[in-house]
Amino acid sequence: MKLHSDLSPELEAFCEFLGVTVLFVNVVLKMPQILTIWHSGGTTCISLRSTVLEWISYTVMLVYPFALDYPVHTYIECVFAVLQDYILVLMIMHYRNELSPQWILPFMVYNVAVVVTGSGILPEVALYAIMLATTPMLIWSKIDQIKEMYVNKDAGQVSLATWGLTVYDTGVRQFTTALITHDTPLQINLSTSQVFNVAIVACILYYRCTPGGLQGPTPPSVPPAPARPTSSTRRRCTAHN
Repeated sequence: MKLHSDLSPELEAFCEFLGVTVLFVNVVLKMPQILTIWHSGGTTCISLRSTVLEWISYTVMLVYPFALDYPVHTYIECVFAVLQDYILVLMIMHYRNELSPQWILPFMVYNVAVVVTGSGILPEVALYAIMLATTPMLIWSKIDQIKEMYVNKDAGQVSLATWGLTVYDTGVRQFTTALITHDTPLQINLSTSQVFNVAIVACILYYRCTPGGLQGPTPPSVPPAPARPTSSTRRRCTAHN
C-alpha cells in the first residue's frame, strides 16, 4: 500500500503525537463503561447487539490496516478497543444471564475470520469490501444504541465518559487518515461513525439533563384544596341546627 509521503517532518511528528494520545485514550476507552456496569450490577439501556456489532467493526479496523501494512501507530489503539469490547460483551451477557455454550461456535468463526483477514492472503479488493461492509454495521450499532435510550427515555448505565472518548478517538483517526493513508473506505467508515458518536453523546446529555424527555420532569402532585362551603350549604346547616 502506497502511503502519502509529502508531509513535513513537523506535521508527521504531530500525527505521531496524536497517535500516542489516541493510544492512551484507547487503553481506558471502555473502562468507564466497564466500571459503571461493575459497580451498578446492571446494564440498563446498554444495547448488547450494538456492543457486539461495534466489537466486530473494531476488529475489522484492526486487521484491515495490519493486512495492508500501514504504520502501526495508525491502528495500534484498536487492539485495546477490541479487548475491552470483548470484556463488555461478556459482562452484558453475564448480567443478563445469556452466557451459554451456544456461543462457542460463533466465537471460533470470529477467530478464524480474524486470522484469515489479517494474514494478508486476501486481495486488496476483498479487504476494501470488508472495510466498506463495516460502515453499515457501525451505523446499525449506533442506531441500535440510540434506539435503546429513546425507547427507555433514559441513558441508564450508558457511560458519557466512554462515548466522549470515542468522539476524540474517531476525530483523530479522521485527521491522520486524511493526511497519511488517504484511504477512502476507512475515511468513509470513520466519518459515518463520528456522526453517530456525536449523536449518542447528545442523547446521553439530553436524557441526563432533562429526565422525562421532551415533557421534562413530572411535577409533584398537589392535593386539591378543600371545597369552600357555599351560601346554600351554610343555610342547610343552619336549618338542621
